[in-house]
Amino acid sequence: SSMRSHLGVFEKIPRINGGIVLKRALLLSVIILTVDQLLKLYFQLYFLEEELLIFKHWGFTYVTNLGIWISPDISMTLMIIIQIFVILCWLLMLKLLTDYHIYYRKSIFIDISFAFFTTAALGNVILDRLFLGYIRDYFITPIAICNLADISFEISLIFFVIELIRYPDARNIF
Repeated sequence: SSMRSHLGVFEKIPRINGGIVLKRALLLSVIILTVDQLLKLYFQLYFLEEELLIFKHWGFTYVTNLGIWISPDISMTLMIIIQIFVILCWLLMLKLLTDYHIYYRKSIFIDISFAFFTTAALGNVILDRLFLGYIRDYFITPIAICNLADISFEISLIFFVIELIRYPDARNIF
């Protein structure tokens, strides 16, 4: 009873599964980010200056780049603005995920969507560009040479759309 009086405003915060709302989503994020970084390291060590084509325009290699695939000659100022924007988007997604779990429902599709969005946002922007100064790419596609972090945004959108298709009432939340 005396403990409750010290909690004050926190008594009103909804609790799910013992108060850990984001555990599954954050764990998935760490796993996918780890896979992304391990793949980058593997191709950096074993595919330097090599190319392995599986199909005509699909395969593996290792390249580094300082820009982004849609504009390789991007200025450093614009790159910093993009990094700040991506971090702000990730924080917004974290808030939306929390609200979705608290006020609507827990969803594995939303958790997976968030995990891939985290990989997209943090895999290149923070872990590679900020700490290494460049991005490590290894997937050869008809469009560009990319990595798991690059394609994770599209995967994130797919899982988000699946959630909205399976639970049409969720559309009212956004």
